[in-house]
Amino acid sequence: GDMVEKMDPSVRDLWVWHSIEETEHKAVAFDLYQDVDGGYWRRQRTFFTGTAYLIGFSAYFTWQFLKQDGVNRQPLTLAKGLWKMFGYRGVVSAAIPAWFQYLRPDFHPWQDDNTHLLDDWRATLPEPAVSAAA
Repeated sequence: GDMVEKMDPSVRDLWVWHSIEETEHKAVAFDLYQDVDGGYWRRQRTFFTGTAYLIGFSAYFTWQFLKQDGVNRQPLTLAKGLWKMFGYRGVVSAAIPAWFQYLRPDFHPWQDDNTHLLDDWRATLPEPAVSAAA
């Protein structure tokens, strides 16, 4: 809700549609892993390795974009952006509790049933996109 309203209108519909798709299918890979292997320690090693790569790639390419736009030379703008990402209720910091949930041995993605968001998100899309996402 709140994040969707803050998005630039030129990309909002794409992100909302993507969010619908990801939410509808969020347990597919997890369930497949459980059927094929299901090992807790392998899941954790993969999780930490994937997280490390995601942080590394995200930091590198974000810095490249900031340099390209000259934002790396604007300390106040850079600090405000970092605060929005990592500060109180930032995009990344707000996700940390969910990140720790994955570490539980009994974790399953549908323990956080957020299907109630799907209708709210669909209501924000233009009619043709709603049909495609349904």
